[in-house]
Amino acid sequence: MLHRLLILTFLFTLFSGMTTPENERVIEVVNFEQLQQVLGSDSEHILVVNFWATWCLPCVAELPVFAELEEESAERNIRVLLVSLDFADQLNERLIPFVEKNGIRSEVMLLNEPDANKWIPQVDKTWSGAIPATLVLYKGKQTFYEGSIDKERLNKLIKTVLK
Repeated sequence: MLHRLLILTFLFTLFSGMTTPENERVIEVVNFEQLQQVLGSDSEHILVVNFWATWCLPCVAELPVFAELEEESAERNIRVLLVSLDFADQLNERLIPFVEKNGIRSEVMLLNEPDANKWIPQVDKTWSGAIPATLVLYKGKQTFYEGSIDKERLNKLIKTVLK
């Protein structure tokens, strides 16, 4: 009996220090059809979607603009969605560690859609496919900006869909 008690105590001590999956950041991997469903499903919020990647220096440089917007989101009725264009096979080795290291609190999805020529014009007909790129949606209206964005330009985009 003492032997079993010692084993149970050892196992409890061993497993009590382990992290649970619920403590880990979950980033959903989606195809374009799934992303379209997300983009079309939120009619209550101004949806700000940024297309970016961890390997894109201008993308990384503008992330604080979206972090600041995320902090204001509740009072401004805004939802921020960061759509990563990183490679799906680098989700656990690159994207999740990057998001955790940089304290990104916004919702992050990884778009795994190999035929960019098919889905890029569906986001916006003027988009060349270069990143960073930002899409703002609200109640059937949308505006799009290709290139690095600052807070002033982002607020202009938001105001455009509110008119």
